[in-house]
Amino acid sequence: MVGGHSGMLGTYQRMKDFFYWPGLKKSVEAFVQECDTCKRNKNEHCKPPGLLQPLPIPEQAWQDVSMDFIEGLPKSLGSDVILVVVDRFTKYSHFLPLTAHYTAKSVAQLYFDQIHILHGLPRSLVTDRDKVFTMAAVDDWCKERRQLNIVLRENLLKAQNRIKQLADRDRTDRSFEIGDYVYLKLQPYRQSSAAIRKNFKLIAKYYGPYEVLQKVGTVAYKLKLPENSLIHPVFHVSMLKKSTKGAAVEGQLPQVIDESAGKVLPLAILDQRVVNKRGRSAKQVLVHWDGMTVEDSTWEDWVTFDTQFPEFVKANPRD
Repeated sequence: MVGGHSGMLGTYQRMKDFFYWPGLKKSVEAFVQECDTCKRNKNEHCKPPGLLQPLPIPEQAWQDVSMDFIEGLPKSLGSDVILVVVDRFTKYSHFLPLTAHYTAKSVAQLYFDQIHILHGLPRSLVTDRDKVFTMAAVDDWCKERRQLNIVLRENLLKAQNRIKQLADRDRTDRSFEIGDYVYLKLQPYRQSSAAIRKNFKLIAKYYGPYEVLQKVGTVAYKLKLPENSLIHPVFHVSMLKKSTKGAAVEGQLPQVIDESAGKVLPLAILDQRVVNKRGRSAKQVLVHWDGMTVEDSTWEDWVTFDTQFPEFVKANPRD
């Protein structure tokens, strides 16, 4: 049994009936406030301490996620627990079935299979399942995922290097410096700012030279084209050829008076063939162009032609 005083006022009334000294009331008040027995056995008569600390508001969807469980449900298809995953920004939710004997690893795997593939990994995840989601269990699962990611990355690097080696066999390394002058390769039926001639075979394949203004990435360059050009000024290095020193600079691209005049359309496919390009078979078609004679027909790669004129290919199917 624990004994004690009767509070500050009761103790003071009893004390003053038998004792007196200056500051008696303050002494009794200090004694009661510092009483260890009272602090151990009496409740506080005040509002609960501790101000609410709300979670920070996310900046965008699926950056911060909360997760909870609904338990004690009747079994349905072998599951009696629902895992609720909520995006704290949009309040969009996913409800996933679980069995009652779930673990941190099984929940993490379910999250990875159902949520991660849709929204990626969140920046933070809030849950109150401390006894299930121990640091050891989560760390074990994370180690497995990291090891798997390492293996996947190594395999991707091997495949990427092999593809690059095979592709680079038929390629050369070419680069330019800022201030160099280069010729630009244009194809008349793709560029509306190139000149239209009656015979495609006689049209110039390169125009310029033009000054290199900027290197974009590793294999593209920005050129100083005429102000009235309708072509985007960034080109892949395969479309550029270095100008020799002292070459005359042609500042203007050939102009087209009527914008529609630059849109050359196919009229018919006259023939087809299979050719060997860089050790591979490639299908080509002989295209009769609108406004041109049959003698001016050109052989075009089928893949490129199909991409540029899908409506014509759909209206004129071929085997």
